[in-house]
Amino acid sequence: MFRRKPTFTPDAAIQHAFGLLEQGGHPATVLRWLERQKVPTEMLAAACHERGTTAAQVFGLDVPEPQAPQTGDVAPSPEQGFFLVDEPGEEWTPAEIGTHWTTLVRNAQAEGITPGVVEWSTVHGCWVIRPQRTKVLQLAANVRPTDGERVAALYPDHELVEFRPYERRAVIGELAPAERQARQVVAGLLGCRPWELQVQVCMAKPGVGHPVEWVMLEGQPLLTLARDKMAKILETAMLHLPGGSEGWRTAWQEHLGRAVLIYGEPERLPALAELLPTLEMGGSWSQLPMGLDPRQRTVALDLKLGPHAGIWAPTGAGKTVLLLGLVAQALTRGHQVVIIDPSKMGADFVPVKAWAAAWGDTIPRAAAILRAVYGEVERRRQLCASYGVGFWEDLPADLRAEKGIQPMLVVVDEFVSLALPRTVNKALDKDHPLRLEAEEVNGYKAEISEYVGRIAREARFVGVHLALAAQRPDAAIISGEMRSNLTSVVQLTRPGAVPSREALGMAFTADAVPAAAETLATLDDGKSRGLAVIAADGGGVSGFRVAYAPSQAIAERLEELGVPSPRKLEVAMQQDEPQVRHIPSQEDLFAEAVTVDAFDPVGDAPGGDVDLSALVTGASEGLWD
Repeated sequence: MFRRKPTFTPDAAIQHAFGLLEQGGHPATVLRWLERQKVPTEMLAAACHERGTTAAQVFGLDVPEPQAPQTGDVAPSPEQGFFLVDEPGEEWTPAEIGTHWTTLVRNAQAEGITPGVVEWSTVHGCWVIRPQRTKVLQLAANVRPTDGERVAALYPDHELVEFRPYERRAVIGELAPAERQARQVVAGLLGCRPWELQVQVCMAKPGVGHPVEWVMLEGQPLLTLARDKMAKILETAMLHLPGGSEGWRTAWQEHLGRAVLIYGEPERLPALAELLPTLEMGGSWSQLPMGLDPRQRTVALDLKLGPHAGIWAPTGAGKTVLLLGLVAQALTRGHQVVIIDPSKMGADFVPVKAWAAAWGDTIPRAAAILRAVYGEVERRRQLCASYGVGFWEDLPADLRAEKGIQPMLVVVDEFVSLALPRTVNKALDKDHPLRLEAEEVNGYKAEISEYVGRIAREARFVGVHLALAAQRPDAAIISGEMRSNLTSVVQLTRPGAVPSREALGMAFTADAVPAAAETLATLDDGKSRGLAVIAADGGGVSGFRVAYAPSQAIAERLEELGVPSPRKLEVAMQQDEPQVRHIPSQEDLFAEAVTVDAFDPVGDAPGGDVDLSALVTGASEGLWD
């Protein structure tokens, strides 16, 4: 894909050029690049002069050295609370700077390192804010680009603000705590040295309720980043700044290597989960809405982005509510829905049983259904191979209708409990009924685990999708291979009980854990149920509140929409296959012992994405268990 080369203003080109020199670029090559950027030699000479050297020393240019103008420097007045810029009619208070950040950035009326002495820059052609107390260091002739740490260590009571080894020049200064924190956070995310960044923090007026109005960042590392990576870094940085939250806004001037983060009100999820995205027929088969994010936007499970999902939730977090909603959304989008729940014999899903293509309420039947689902996967793979297509949707429409090829959602609740082998008491006689039953059950459990693994590996391209749910992703049951195939992960949490980063590491990939932890911590109000976070391959991390409606209301809505009866999945039970009863595990017994308060519904929910006209309010019917 063709990508337009970035354009540089003269001052940005000069800054970029010195960065290239610090990275080992040859002066002659850099000079030719500057000429192509049409940088005036007088401006280049002024830049060299400001850096304590000459154009002749750096580039071999024979041009007159510039004379520094009178600066008219004025220190900011704490009593007045504003920076006095020595230009007629221009006074910027911190609040005004925050409000007029667009003008500030576009006109470059103030930029640089810290709120401090304001001085005129012959290079930038504008006013630059420098630290109030700085010291310029003349470095030795043999200084190397890797010596920054050594120079910084010589002055432990100051911060290394600039390090220019090629010019044998460094600057140390005093940074405010907010500036130091912002610089360290962004440098850590970028993987660069703190002194490679220039940071300006505009503090808010006392009493406004937040400490910082905006943060401006500049530096060579910001010039080399791709836009999508920079956006992710800024989103993460917002959460770590003083008073930072997901409500902050960002602006990035790519060609200048400059980013601005502007204060915004912290985002909050709706207080309660009486929020059901509109159930309507005919939506995209791959988008299954689950709830609303802090901006009242619908958050969906994207089956194209993440074909299989792992849904992890402790007791009382709202797993059943989420699964019921997914089933309802799948049915309105033309899915065959298979429900497997021997743990509670399908009790939580009874309202939608009439629309289930297969119903697995016992362990033997669950094994038989998964065997049949895998048979369906094989049938679809053969059809795709026969027609030379790699994705089920590419099959001819008339063939799909004739052969009954439609998306299929397989919901497996309490998967860990279902797949965990039962303990066989070897003290019992080999023909003891309890020992025989345990061994028989373990055979079914092994079959269940095997078919789930195969479906996760092989079924994504034929339209068969798994939604595995459990209280936690037990590593002994959910292998690393299976975990890698669950490309969408949803973690729900109880109010005031956000999982630790170590626990989240069991659910999410390492790169998603920090964002998931910060999102849950930011959005948890300590009282509202249904808080969740989702991460999918290539889709980032999103926090949301699970959509809720009484289960009977969901069934009534499906009837109103005329959702047709399902095409039943042909399930062949093995001959003499007993209906083994489900013996609850410790996890199941604990779940039943926990008392969950009734859900207290609210009235109208805010946001244009929500339609509650067809719903009624009522108690939770234990769905938060």
